[in-house]
Amino acid sequence: MEERIVAFFAAQVEETLALGDSLVKPLAAAATLLVEVLLAGGRVFTLGEGLAAGAAQQFHALLAHRYRLERPSFAAVCLAGEPLVPASGEFYRRRLRALAQEGDVLVLFAPEPGDGGLSRAVQGAHERDATVIAFTGPGDNNVAALLTPGDVELKVDHPDLGRVLLAHQVALFCLADLIEHQLFGG
Repeated sequence: MEERIVAFFAAQVEETLALGDSLVKPLAAAATLLVEVLLAGGRVFTLGEGLAAGAAQQFHALLAHRYRLERPSFAAVCLAGEPLVPASGEFYRRRLRALAQEGDVLVLFAPEPGDGGLSRAVQGAHERDATVIAFTGPGDNNVAALLTPGDVELKVDHPDLGRVLLAHQVALFCLADLIEHQLFGG
């Protein structure tokens, strides 16, 4: 059993490093976009469903509170896990149409090919002239098909959902670090 544990962790590290190479340029583009939006007074909306809802909540917390530096909060709104409302794609689209403004950003976590209602959220963001940063996984993804040239896709093309989610976690912490570094030099 111990050998399997060690092998599991070693494979995670090796594959995360390999996947990270494909995320360098999109991460830099996403960080630049988010810094520009925050400096202009825009807001960042985060959203994910199922296992990815936690990533959306985590990224929201990193923006609204802090990562490494004591700093002012950024304008961030988490749409994942709103209580007392049965969430659906139309719900997310309506929330974005009500709250988002031109220049805002939706950071979306859609690691699986079947995105549920997340494609409707992308439509809602685009209807308000908001930009989308999408963390996606392997295969055809309804979310990826809706992205425009101004949007950013951080695709982790791996068949194991656990590895995709782990790479997304590493990428979202990297993104938080890049934002704080660019804005506060930390």
